[in-house]
Amino acid sequence: MNIMSARCSGRGWSRSPRPRTPIEKTAGGEDAASTIGTPDDLVKTIKNLMEVSGGVGTIIGFVHDWANPENTRRSWDMVARYVIPEINGYVAGLRKSQKFVIENRAVFERAGQAVMAKIMENEKAAAALAAHRPRPRGDPDHQRAGPAEGSGQAQGVTAGVKTKSQ
Repeated sequence: MNIMSARCSGRGWSRSPRPRTPIEKTAGGEDAASTIGTPDDLVKTIKNLMEVSGGVGTIIGFVHDWANPENTRRSWDMVARYVIPEINGYVAGLRKSQKFVIENRAVFERAGQAVMAKIMENEKAAAALAAHRPRPRGDPDHQRAGPAEGSGQAQGVTAGVKTKSQ
């Protein structure tokens, strides 16, 4: 049986019970074993295949000359960046962490404000922060102090300390 015309069902591989479009025959439909589409489409196909088959040891990718070399490289780059980490479960912890941060954003913002308030209470700490914090261009307190001509010194940045009341 040719994989291009096969379907994967809960009972295993079987011939398609209905006529399918050429895309479905090659890489589409809910139970296809191959994919033409986005990284999310490929993740869905692989997860479905793993569920139906009880798991797999290796996934093999085929390359056809359907796209130019640059698009083919970009496609495999997306597989490496998005599909493999998703299939191997590497992004589950990141998603859990992201959800936690989003749900608790107000707590993190209050904590950041409390830290900044403590820093600003200490004159030396506030001066150190001001000296090392990048200032946006156009900030009136952002002044570049250039080196003396021929001094060999690197260019430095000086900045005033701003508080909330300013």
